[in-house]
Amino acid sequence: MIARTSMVEAVELGLAELGAELRLLRSLEKDDWARPTDCTGWTVHDVVAHVVGQFEGAARPDRMLRRIRAAKRMPGVGVLDGHNRLQVAERAGVPSAELVDQLAYWGPRGIRALGRMPAPLRRMRLSRMFPEAREMVEDSMDYLIRVIGPRDPWMHRIDVAVAVGRPIEPQPHDGAIVEQVVRDFVQAWTGPAATLRLDGPAGGKWLAGQGIPVAELHADAVEFCRHVSGRPSREPVVGGDPVVGAQLLAARVVF
Repeated sequence: MIARTSMVEAVELGLAELGAELRLLRSLEKDDWARPTDCTGWTVHDVVAHVVGQFEGAARPDRMLRRIRAAKRMPGVGVLDGHNRLQVAERAGVPSAELVDQLAYWGPRGIRALGRMPAPLRRMRLSRMFPEAREMVEDSMDYLIRVIGPRDPWMHRIDVAVAVGRPIEPQPHDGAIVEQVVRDFVQAWTGPAATLRLDGPAGGKWLAGQGIPVAELHADAVEFCRHVSGRPSREPVVGGDPVVGAQLLAARVVF
């Protein structure tokens, strides 16, 4: 079984990912910021505004709670979706260079603030703020900090790279992110035993379920993560039992 990311590791992963994202953003051209991403309705600028808002909310919980209260009053929109829309709207007019500066400011502060959160608060159910958290493998602030905290910016960096046509640069910490995606996939899997075989610098081989595998899913590690997040991607190749293969392709992981 893959071990869950520790608090110390989560902070280290978060800071490493922040550095990778800042390097990418500082290399973008002016026109890149208006390009659409795989996040429905969001441009590159919108994605970065969301990430800045996440870190700001971690460092300044009062601002996060204000957005949550406002999101609850938005008709026909879930709390999480409304909260994220507000993050984007608040920085809609911020110039791209200033947005990068804000990410460099709020990123380390948000990551370290989450790393200092006392254990009793980390055990709080996240669904008390965001009802959508009931769909996660673990409904807790602790899971948000240790797993989603590094995972969300990582995937959004990939969103930006794909949107602007840049190659996805392998990073030393990618494997740790992918492993947690696999851990959640395996933990939620209820079908017959199957093998996950992922290629690339962050790849590996894992068993989902108990017993002798009757099917296999094979994919590039990053493309696998994009697939299970519901984003457009190269569909994994499945073999063995066709019914189990279809179940493997249909499985999703929260990002």
